[in-house]
Formats: sequence, structure tokens, C-alpha cells
Amino acid sequence: MRSDGISESVTVDGRLIQGNHAPEGGPGVFYVSNDRTGNLVIKNTRIIGNSGQSFFTAPYRSIYYLGNGPIQVSGSTIE
Repeated sequence: MRSDGISESVTVDGRLIQGNHAPEGGPGVFYVSNDRTGNLVIKNTRIIGNSGQSFFTAPYRSIYYLGNGPIQVSGSTIE
């Protein structure tokens, strides 16, 4: 999932994000809100087996996030 430069909030719900490769950051989820007003919610989702992350949002190596507040995660596996 890629979301770049938006202000909206994004919810990822009930998904499997697996086997992606990114040469830089966010092989599973890449989310950037340029004005830092949007946020990211991940629930009931598995983000597994992604690779290539040279930068990420700790502790999630498969996610790069720049937005308002922390990533909201519930009922999910992120490896």
C-alpha cells in the first residue's frame, strides 16, 4: 500500500500485505502526509515477508510512516 503526500487518514483493515520489495522504505506500507495532518490505522491485517527496507518507522520494518501521531495498530501482525 502506498500513500504519498496526502492529508487524509488511511485505514488498512483485514488485508494481507506480503512479499513486496522496496529499495528504500516501506515495502509493506508507505504513508506520507506532507502537512502531517493525516494518520494511519492498521487493524486485523497481516504485513509479513516484505523486504528491502533501508529506512522505516520503528518498530515496524515493513512500514514507513510520516503523519499525525503514532500509527494506530490493533489485531494485526507486522513483521
